Amino acid sequence: MHGTSPRILAAAIVSGSLTFGAWERESAAQDFGIGPQKETTLTTSRVGVETAWASFDQQGVQGDYFGVTVRGDLKLAKNVGLRLLVPMYEIQLAGQSANLGFGDAELRVRILIFEGHPWRLYGGLADQLPTGDTAAGLGQGGSQLSPFLTGGWRNGHVVVYASIADCIGLHPKPGPGKPAPNDYVDPSYDHELRANLGLIGEVSDSFYLSAALTGITDLDPGNAGTSLLSGGLALGYLVSESFKVVMFGLAPFAGEHRFDEKIGLNAYLYF
Repeated sequence: MHGTSPRILAAAIVSGSLTFGAWERESAAQDFGIGPQKETTLTTSRVGVETAWASFDQQGVQGDYFGVTVRGDLKLAKNVGLRLLVPMYEIQLAGQSANLGFGDAELRVRILIFEGHPWRLYGGLADQLPTGDTAAGLGQGGSQLSPFLTGGWRNGHVVVYASIADCIGLHPKPGPGKPAPNDYVDPSYDHELRANLGLIGEVSDSFYLSAALTGITDLDPGNAGTSLLSGGLALGYLVSESFKVVMFGLAPFAGEHRFDEKIGLNAYLYF
């Protein structure tokens, strides 16, 4: 067995980001493994490119999309981090030609609330911005505010973590005779509870594996209780101290299916 590798557990939980849910795109490995455990560093600054392909069948509409997201993480202070995501997609619905357009961007701030080895607790707020092309089915047509908490426990080569978020959609009502926009990339109700449970393990000095389950429950009065459960696996590889790649795959298990399958490859450069 190798000794605990600070650099691999430092980077590991990026896989829990895009991989296991839009709102918790970086909710584990990096959060609980950077540097010596006594240090309360939140994250290092970095830039990245995240890609994903998914197929879906939503309310009788079938299709697939491929997305490329440009990501930037900025360390504002020792315990405060800021993140920006700007996605673009090519989407094709069955029987129609493909469309290219921007998706909803996201701005998030996160704060390290508690540090006490082996525990860490984070809190913050994510704001999904209405930048998506609603005509192509790539946006919600409004903002979505998501206050969240992420907690984790680390022991040697293993990190166990959980996240919870209250996702509140602020969507203007469509005019008379106009239907609400369909967001095929991240369909959601106006009020949802999203939870994430994950496990990350170091395989070697350069590789780590992670697994996670994501549950979403609708809190809207008219649809309260509607839920879904999905899960996936990810493999991360540290090419060097400043460059990392992550491969992942996702599938729904139970409840409402918002996608059929999803795979992706991400790359990150730290500085």
